[in-house]
Amino acid sequence: MNHEAQKEFTSGEKLAYFIFTRLKPGELEFEDSKSFKEIIESDEFKKIAPEILTDFAVSGMYNRKMKTLINETDLDGKSTLGLLEAAGFDISKTKYMLPGKSEMGVMNIDSGGYHGIVVEGDILKDEINKITAWCDNHGKESRQYSTSAEFMYEALCELKLLEKNEILERIIELNRKVESGDFDWESEYWSSYKTPVGLGRFMTFQQLYDFFRSGRTYDDEITGADYERWQGVEFLTERQKKLKKEGKKFKTLEDMRNQHKRMVEGVRPAGVELEKDGLIVETALGKVLVNPNGRFAGGYAAAYALGADGSLSWSPEEDSFALSMRKGEIPAGIQGITIRGHIHLKPSWDGGRLSASLEEVLKKIGYTGEPSEALKKLFIEDKRNFRGEFQVFPERGSDGINYVAFTKTEGSGKVFSVFPKGWKPKSESDFVKVHVAEVKTDSRGKPFFLLEPDPDSSAA
Repeated sequence: MNHEAQKEFTSGEKLAYFIFTRLKPGELEFEDSKSFKEIIESDEFKKIAPEILTDFAVSGMYNRKMKTLINETDLDGKSTLGLLEAAGFDISKTKYMLPGKSEMGVMNIDSGGYHGIVVEGDILKDEINKITAWCDNHGKESRQYSTSAEFMYEALCELKLLEKNEILERIIELNRKVESGDFDWESEYWSSYKTPVGLGRFMTFQQLYDFFRSGRTYDDEITGADYERWQGVEFLTERQKKLKKEGKKFKTLEDMRNQHKRMVEGVRPAGVELEKDGLIVETALGKVLVNPNGRFAGGYAAAYALGADGSLSWSPEEDSFALSMRKGEIPAGIQGITIRGHIHLKPSWDGGRLSASLEEVLKKIGYTGEPSEALKKLFIEDKRNFRGEFQVFPERGSDGINYVAFTKTEGSGKVFSVFPKGWKPKSESDFVKVHVAEVKTDSRGKPFFLLEPDPDSSAA
């Protein structure tokens, strides 16, 4: 199914097409005269569809400090899988992937860089393991309020594999608000440790369904009776069930509430310190809270609760940063990927070095102010810890051949850079990954970098 053809198909028809590609000869028989639409509307198709499609992959959670993938997903991935399970699909074999990645030959959920339900491959030409589908909200067309769960809900209801109901729509509403950040954070954040506003991302789909079944809304409190009831096996994840069976401890939703409460209580004092240090700055997109190296807990939600319009979490030691804006489009030309227009990430799991500087990112979003002493210190530290790729040039001196480089930095033009004496690049290596060990000044007052090359780029 090519991209042009897909524009003429609904979400339900694209999902049905992918299910069709899974069929084995004789599994679904129909008259030649029947149209595709008639077949997918038949009771026979509705009955067999959940039995046929069992291969799913979902965006997992990446632990930046441990540099490991965790077999858990966010609220959007969880909601999409929950809807499939509610429609009768077996999701027990779901594979967890690095965010943004795809698994060939399966239905990829909340990952891959697509918008809506998309199928690649031709049922008449391609092998089954090469026909791949996505249900995602990270494509170029995706904007702030789109969610993977909503695309899947629309498709399942269209195929009558699921009936629309108010409980599911409340889960979808919560998920949409969490994905877009569309809460009244100034008022709702401070009690978010009591409600699905803050705890929804830690709740299982079954817990969410049970909560909304009582008629409550996302800003109503979770009660002690809820926590007690949700200790039942039917409300746990597969991982939690396994740990419980083995008699091992695991974090309960109540544990997460207590952890979230401590974080919320620390936000105001931390915000006062950041403001005092001049780390809440004015930009063309609004007021942005700069959060260096995890100094401020709570992420974008906590920043919005303090009245900021954006949050910039800066973690150079992890080769990552995350920029979130409440409103407005983040401009192009910044290292990393923009998601739905209002989020921009340079993730640590992509394997690339962070080559953008904090000063450069702030300037890209319209920061023109005079930096405070604390921000200046971060800018200087950033230059000293610059990581990137430098082109190597051999230079013959009195003591033999040494290697130098030139790099272009924001506002500095070309900066002369020196590799350690006696260092040699790997053969046929034009570019070398480096860490800037030190920034020096020459006799003319011009800066130059002392470079510390990556061992993988160096000759043994």
